[in-house]
Amino acid sequence: MIHLVKEIREAVPFCLTLFFNTGEVVRVDMEGKLREWSVSRTASSGNCWTPIILSRSG
Repeated sequence: MIHLVKEIREAVPFCLTLFFNTGEVVRVDMEGKLREWSVSRTASSGNCWTPIILSRSG
């Protein structure tokens, strides 16, 4: 079975609570990965921590 996100139940800074078509509810905390990417010299995601980029996401 393919697992598809059916609904985003909650969205708080750097964390999503997702409801899948299988009935499973998963909380995804992205803060650690974003911080890891922000220190990488090759990652363009380092810009994610600038206030301008963060204010556009809301």
